[in-house]
Amino acid sequence: MLLFLLLIVFAAISSSVGSHDEQQHSGTQRMAQTDRERVFQGKHFVFIGDSLSRYLYLSVLYMLHHKHWLDTSMYPNPVEEKTYESWPIYFRSTNGLFDPYHYCDCSREQQYENRYYINKHSNLYLSYFLYYGKNFAVHSRWSPPNDSIVATVNGNVSQYYMNNLTDAIGICSNSLDDPNLWNYEFSDLLDLFSFHISNLKPTAPLPSNESSRFPGTNGSASKLYAIVMNAGFWPSRFNEVEYAKRIVSAAFAVAHRFIWRTTTFTQFDRTKKREFDLIDEIMCGLPRVECLDVSWTRSADRSLYWDDKHFRAGVYNKIADQLVRHLAGNSSGAAS
Repeated sequence: MLLFLLLIVFAAISSSVGSHDEQQHSGTQRMAQTDRERVFQGKHFVFIGDSLSRYLYLSVLYMLHHKHWLDTSMYPNPVEEKTYESWPIYFRSTNGLFDPYHYCDCSREQQYENRYYINKHSNLYLSYFLYYGKNFAVHSRWSPPNDSIVATVNGNVSQYYMNNLTDAIGICSNSLDDPNLWNYEFSDLLDLFSFHISNLKPTAPLPSNESSRFPGTNGSASKLYAIVMNAGFWPSRFNEVEYAKRIVSAAFAVAHRFIWRTTTFTQFDRTKKREFDLIDEIMCGLPRVECLDVSWTRSADRSLYWDDKHFRAGVYNKIADQLVRHLAGNSSGAAS
């Protein structure tokens, strides 16, 4: 009898721990998948930042494309690049995860990573640009519509692929006669906004049911829906208030919303005030900037990291879920 009671208690504890682990580390299921997708449909989102932004982008994209959160036991795992044999394999594999809608203009050797997800069928559009701070130039190798380049990315040339890419990158319509116009290198983030992000497609007016939430926005203008950024762990100019204001102004010139994600905590740097915290205070304090506060990662268990700075999939699911709820105007599901 005693053994039977002990088994019942053990089962109850295991169930509680399992449930907590699923909620804490695998993303909550309380928001319906159709509702999550509705947050993104018909809107173009642009993520900018270092690997922290890459993994957030991939977590959100995985949920939208595969219609469920990224499995924490998946191996290799797209938010753990070291589970892949090499960077080229990582780029090809993470591109293939979202076939036939994803285009990875990526080279680790030459330090560029620009990703585009163009799914007209589901009306979903997301882009990502790698940015390593003030000493980093954002650049590209693509000169669409160049068949050989398309073939190296997708394995075959299709008119569907070509049309999608052309529709998403407005500047390429100007580069048909001079492909060099497309092979850009922007040494300043402001130039990236002005000369490339401003040309991304599609754009749209702010949905009419959201106009009251953002009174300072010209909702009738056709723009990208949102810019999602973070400073990351690289030296930047975001600690210069005037420069930060210029970045925010450049973002609102091309997008209806600007969301600043605070910098997550590393395994070992959790007590002292960091330079990144000052940057987050500056950016989150500027008018109309929406702050996605992920300071709760200060208390994340060390078993949830795969290196000093980067988390396993469950934590990125949770950050992605927090972003989705923030975008939907529902902060009740945000991490605390």
